[in-house]
Amino acid sequence: MMLTVRAETGRDVAAVRSVHRAAFPSAFESKLVDTVRGAGKTGVDEPFMAPQLKRAFYEEKATRMLTE
Repeated sequence: MMLTVRAETGRDVAAVRSVHRAAFPSAFESKLVDTVRGAGKTGVDEPFMAPQLKRAFYEEKATRMLTE
């Protein structure tokens, strides 16, 4: 299986939220992703969550979803 990772576009937001809500028992994770996404728009993305931390977060979640 080949996995392609690309930057999120505005058209992806609803689908990403839907996947998070289906994958986790509460809305906390989807709200966290929305918060991180919003932080980038305000210019406080770096202090809020370092890029390497975001990358690790998404890689872990993607791995879990693909292996379950």
